[in-house]
Amino acid sequence: STKTITHYNHGLKHGLYQHFEYDVLIREEMYDQDNLIEEKDYYAEGGTLYFQRVYENGSTVEEKSFSENGTLIFHDKKNEYGYREFIRAWDENGILTRNETYTNGQPNGAWLNAYNPELNKKDSSFYEKGKLLRNSSWENDQLIAETVFPENKKTSHATWDSNGIKTYEKICDSTGTSYTEKQWSENGKLISHLTTTITAAVLMNPTSIIFIGSGFYFENDTLFVFDAGSEPSS
Repeated sequence: STKTITHYNHGLKHGLYQHFEYDVLIREEMYDQDNLIEEKDYYAEGGTLYFQRVYENGSTVEEKSFSENGTLIFHDKKNEYGYREFIRAWDENGILTRNETYTNGQPNGAWLNAYNPELNKKDSSFYEKGKLLRNSSWENDQLIAETVFPENKKTSHATWDSNGIKTYEKICDSTGTSYTEKQWSENGKLISHLTTTITAAVLMNPTSIIFIGSGFYFENDTLFVFDAGSEPSS
């Protein structure tokens, strides 16, 4: 069976609204002269809170979600002007797995995009006034990949192995028309170093490698050096 309790003031919903199923509280709402200001949903088994939403001037300013044991697992907060302040998430053990910070609604500061405590893997970012400056990936507290996007400077991407030895690096200029690319072996030996300038579409033959620019690379322990200038060569 179901039961609802609603309070009115001069014909308008005002105060607490409750909905029960088989004498178990399932939902609560709070009104101010027919304006919804808060709503809560509860787990059918156990009656613990699992979702809460707060309104201000008709807009959502805060949302929370909870696990069945009552642990906060999600929190989205906005200020009175509607600008988001943060988004945070936790696993059921209370470990932070996501953390996004905002200033005036724009991404700002250090972000935790995702964290898996069982695998000890983490993805993070850094923003400044809405501009993404860096993405990083970690495994077992070791940096394994990072992309940097500094304003008006070269963009870089690099990877490392589990021992912290750099395995790959690519640095592009601010226009994206030229880049330097390096690769290292497992023991840290440089095996490829390419400096390339992109002047046109260069994929002429999908079965061969097209080079523009200069550099060197290893293949089967043989060193190859090239200087293609501005004309494609393979």
